[in-house]
Amino acid sequence: MLTVQSATIGYGRTVVARDINMSVVSGEVVAVLGTNGSGKSTLVRTLLGLQSLLSGEVGWNRDEHSPVAYLSQLDEFDRHFPMDVTTLVSSGSWGQKRRGLGASSRVESALAKVDMLKFSKTPIHQLSGGQLQRARFARAMVQDSDFIILDEPFSAVDQRREEQFMNLINSWAHEGRAVLMIMHDLSAALRLCSRALLLGEGGGDFGKTSEILSSERLVARGYMSQTQVDVMHEAAHG
Repeated sequence: MLTVQSATIGYGRTVVARDINMSVVSGEVVAVLGTNGSGKSTLVRTLLGLQSLLSGEVGWNRDEHSPVAYLSQLDEFDRHFPMDVTTLVSSGSWGQKRRGLGASSRVESALAKVDMLKFSKTPIHQLSGGQLQRARFARAMVQDSDFIILDEPFSAVDQRREEQFMNLINSWAHEGRAVLMIMHDLSAALRLCSRALLLGEGGGDFGKTSEILSSERLVARGYMSQTQVDVMHEAAHG
């Protein structure tokens, strides 16, 4: 559904990462990991057409009537906008042309799946960070897209909710949807994602998650120091 070839990404004349190669197919969950400033958000903005690709190619092969669903970072969202939870989640169906359940039914179903039905009429500024993230996740569900981009979806949620989100993401993959997910948790990436893109030091490595998140690559891309890796290995074998 998505192919990125020899891409250079950045903003203005500033290059953030070069020679990025990756792909995402239907029924797959792909992780994007990297240190702050490595190009994760720049990549997402480029894929969404919000920033220009500096060089290389980005190719899409998906239903043109199914816009990409996007869950932005929590701190990019204006939680003081005057709306309640139902209105927020319903906004995911604006412009929705797919057949099936009506918009109100999709909203109710999505809220139920993230345990937010009882907050349906609550103004979003009254929600905790975790509750707001659950409502925003429900909005992404209502978008009902074949391709979903999640930018740090587990932010502000506890482990139980993270597991709940993981199960929902897995269900999307089983339905044949493609998911591209920016994340920081290595163990979650290994559990959930078949392939991964590791950004850092001006470039990136892409491939099978277990191979990409090796100690050697994590150090080479600046994601972890050798000392951190040594401590992690000692804890694992101690």
